[in-house]
Amino acid sequence: MTSIAYRECREAYSAPMSKDRKEIYLGEGLRRALKGRRDSLTAAVNKIADRYQAMVEASLPELSAAEWALLEAALNHPMDRAPEAAHIAGLPAIVGHALRRTPGGPELAAKLAGMTLSELVAAVDHLERSGGAQ
Repeated sequence: MTSIAYRECREAYSAPMSKDRKEIYLGEGLRRALKGRRDSLTAAVNKIADRYQAMVEASLPELSAAEWALLEAALNHPMDRAPEAAHIAGLPAIVGHALRRTPGGPELAAKLAGMTLSELVAAVDHLERSGGAQ
């Protein structure tokens, strides 16, 4: 894996950088996702992103505008920033206490508790893209 990353980085520095070319840090999650792949770094990252986007689009839960606003407020609570991947499965518990004290919150907490991991990921992703849960 290191050799692929090294080769891609070397190629990036030897050619003029296009506006589509970006430099990124390979965090632990991306390293795990890339492990064992034989594609170039660029091809592998693009495949992962394409599959992730398809999963998010297919899994986005149907919530009312009021429920999205409640979830955004709960995730923006100072102690409950949008969770990392390892914590998304626990999202109902993470924001549940804030939701239970809010009108409409207990119903949303129950919906969250019944969601699949993909639905929870899609919900957090949606809020991050729309400016919430940062």
